[in-house]
Amino acid sequence: MLGHSFASSPRVSNRDAESQSKRSSGADAAKGVIETDNQVRRIVEGSSPVNRSEPLYPRLSQLPDRRTPPRIRILQSFDTNVFMSQILNHHRAAIAPVPTPVSDNQLLASLPLEERHRLAPYLEPVLLKSRQVLVEFDSPIEYVYFLDGAVTSTVVHTPDGETIEVGIVGAEGFVGLSLLYGSEHSNATVVVQIPGRALRMRSYDFMRHVTRSASPTRDLLLRYANFFQVMVQQHAACNVAHAVEQRLCRWILLTHDRAGSDIFALTHEYLAVMLGVRRATVTTIARRLKDQGVVAYTRGRLAVTNRSWLENCSCECYGLIKEQMARTFNEQLPQPR
Repeated sequence: MLGHSFASSPRVSNRDAESQSKRSSGADAAKGVIETDNQVRRIVEGSSPVNRSEPLYPRLSQLPDRRTPPRIRILQSFDTNVFMSQILNHHRAAIAPVPTPVSDNQLLASLPLEERHRLAPYLEPVLLKSRQVLVEFDSPIEYVYFLDGAVTSTVVHTPDGETIEVGIVGAEGFVGLSLLYGSEHSNATVVVQIPGRALRMRSYDFMRHVTRSASPTRDLLLRYANFFQVMVQQHAACNVAHAVEQRLCRWILLTHDRAGSDIFALTHEYLAVMLGVRRATVTTIARRLKDQGVVAYTRGRLAVTNRSWLENCSCECYGLIKEQMARTFNEQLPQPR
């Protein structure tokens, strides 16, 4: 009835004209979102070329092709004063079991076969949820997590209440480093950034079968712990010495190496918190990278479309971290005693 009346009227009131203008603007905005979604969709489906160099970790390159991005729920707001309190709501969420205990974790894959068989009875496959807190600062560590498809962020709190990322872990590492040094309380908070699979081990079993025994597992994990310490130190130096754009490119590269896909969940709010900068700063840089064809993003997802450019834009910290990572796994494991 309303449509008929509007069509038959020879004159259009100012209110009708304004309403029509708003609908037109909304349609234009929706069209822009659809075009951006289509761009990301073409990247995911492989119809748009993605300039990506050789993967950082040879073993990780053999992971199953995850062309379809995971559906990850991103928190709507990341006020730095309430960031961790929002995330901690996910801490007690149940962890879904995985039916088949298969893992592509590089630490476990690097162990001798007999060592993997020795540890197998104590490893439980689980699925980790986005924004789930695995370990919390100064709290008892219940489990150690050997990550597979999941990616985590290690964060610390500053005296003025800010939260900033100091380390990132994927299928090359594990969560629960403090136990390796004999401390049952975590010295940082670890949050799941990208959901996925992992193998977890009870802290009691880890202390008994790994840290208190001379074994290839303990030797390898100590080497990894040394690498992680280097990463934390490099992040600290990078946050002081380098421009935000260089740090942002470094962060995207480190996540890209571990995500198993050219597209992954990411919001400007989350990235701003991880880098310890204002959201507006991240938005400005991200828009410039998008205009240059380096990345594409929409609705909390980011696609890497020109990795070579990101590597050139990033500071030298990324290369140093990558080099140290290669040393961790390329050095020969000590022979069993």
